[in-house]
Amino acid sequence: MRIQFEKGQQQYFIDAVCKKLNKNLKELSEELNKYNRISYSAIKHYHQERLLLPFIIAETLVKISNIQWKIFKHKNLLADNWGTIKGGKIGYVTLVKKYPHMLAKWRQKGMKSLSTFAGKNRKKVVLPKINKEFSEFIGICLGDGTLTKYFVRISLDAKYDLPYAKYIMNLINRIFGIQASLRTDYKNNLVYITLYSVIICEFLNKKCRLPFGDKIINKASIPKFIISNPELIKSCIRGLVDTDGTIYRGDTVYFYSNNNKIIRQINKINKKFKIFTHVDETRICTNSWPHTILYFQKIGSSNLKNIIKFHKRLKENIRLYVKDTPDYFAKYSETKLPFLLN
Repeated sequence: MRIQFEKGQQQYFIDAVCKKLNKNLKELSEELNKYNRISYSAIKHYHQERLLLPFIIAETLVKISNIQWKIFKHKNLLADNWGTIKGGKIGYVTLVKKYPHMLAKWRQKGMKSLSTFAGKNRKKVVLPKINKEFSEFIGICLGDGTLTKYFVRISLDAKYDLPYAKYIMNLINRIFGIQASLRTDYKNNLVYITLYSVIICEFLNKKCRLPFGDKIINKASIPKFIISNPELIKSCIRGLVDTDGTIYRGDTVYFYSNNNKIIRQINKINKKFKIFTHVDETRICTNSWPHTILYFQKIGSSNLKNIIKFHKRLKENIRLYVKDTPDYFAKYSETKLPFLLN
């Protein structure tokens, strides 16, 4: 996720952090490297507002400077592939202007191919049972997923989420009986899991009320049949936190969303579970170690990077940063997922 600040506010935010820490941009990049891998040139691009600031970088800056970034004016949160989406729209406008007489033929040919492809998938699809695995998948879609009429796409971090991507691939296969595709975009450090099926997309939209397109604009929410079931909602929250949340150094569970509706839903559920200790408009979290333990007892995680950070803190009192977790992937590769603390 990336923060879309109003013009001038991203630079103002970074300048405020530098001032608070008494560091220049070069020194700030060196400090950030203790937490996230980032180059000096990258921080300069963020400061010049040539690139949108990743949410995880903003989170780290807030942590180390104790500055409330919310006082800086920002519009919304964008998916990491927002530039690709925008580029696609621009490309379409160019085609309309340049080849207006050919578009109808191309569209007809493309839809015919897509219909044939979707038709093949229709024979293989198994409509899911409403169970814990399906509820976790819904949480994943609400976190880092995008739903269209023809496919579901989940976008993850290529450096730290590859084990989790494999878990999701297997989860999809168990739920729907078909294989999703996996593609790594090394340039943008993203891995995409794409499930092509018109039937599944229709099911998720009509049965689960997941909206097509932008989840925030269309106010996506946790389905009622999941909220009403204590076991299903736990699995759904796990999917949400494993995608749009983090386990900060193993100590604190954070979930972020620019969709206030989901925050309110989780907060209402939390009155019964009593896991999270802090909530505001875009964040809900555990602010104490006992509550983080409670989270892993009741909710757990299927994302290896989160499991590693929590387990190292629990067993060895070692607080890892996300950049350290790939070193332990092999050691934890046999961990039974989802991981729940007995």
